[in-house]
Amino acid sequence: MTLVTGVLLIALLQPQPHHDAIRYVSLKGCPLICGDWRLTMHSGREVRLEDARTAGDPSNMVAAPIAVSGDGHHVAYVGRSNKTLYVWKMGEKRVAVPGTTASTLKLSQNGGLLAAGGDGDVQVVDTTTGRTLWRAAEQFVGFGGSLTLTSRLTADKTTELTVRSPAGAVLRRIVPPQVVAANAPLALSPDGRHVALTVNRLLFVYDLAADQVRAGVPVKLPEGVSVIDWTGADTLTVHAERARKVTVMTYDVRTGAGQVRETYKIKADAFTAEFCGG
Repeated sequence: MTLVTGVLLIALLQPQPHHDAIRYVSLKGCPLICGDWRLTMHSGREVRLEDARTAGDPSNMVAAPIAVSGDGHHVAYVGRSNKTLYVWKMGEKRVAVPGTTASTLKLSQNGGLLAAGGDGDVQVVDTTTGRTLWRAAEQFVGFGGSLTLTSRLTADKTTELTVRSPAGAVLRRIVPPQVVAANAPLALSPDGRHVALTVNRLLFVYDLAADQVRAGVPVKLPEGVSVIDWTGADTLTVHAERARKVTVMTYDVRTGAGQVRETYKIKADAFTAEFCGG
């Protein structure tokens, strides 16, 4: 075997980021919620999540909370029979998160952390053990690697952002400029130093340490942006959905240069759908 052949073989054997990972999860509408949660994989395969609660209330008009990790290998959901919160890494046993109720769920990029929120409270969980790492009376905003960005409204009605370590220690706490406070979604960089956001087809980066917003960079954004994730040192990944078509774009935060990573259609019979982030 030559060196070049050996290197190529090793590269082919490395797990790819989205190889047979979850692309999105959906519920069928009949016209109200019916059936099981359906995990649609990148390979086209469909997996039924038979033990997951589907309806969030007796009317069958609100879906139960569910979340998919950015890498598409983890899903968090509420159990159908016992209302226990579970995290399932595909191919492994599910992990229970005891004593937790939530109206919203969000998994980190690699699925290692889960944010369970509700009633102005956020609880961050280690998904390998089901153990709660920390809890705070704050609103979950997003993960940046293993760090968490939260927000709260202060006594004088201003928005305060907080960056916390995996253990919940406060790393930064700041009242951001209005252009940051008044817009969503926000994306926290893995080093906890920057927050990215888009406003009117301009990409802004807020430097938390310097308390400064860089001049906006023009970007070609698809309509219906709902998820922004920092997926590299200078790279943002954006998910947008319009008329059941999802467009995934990547952007260079320094130049605004973007490219389409993929596009796909959500099932025509879907009552609701959630897609992976990164």
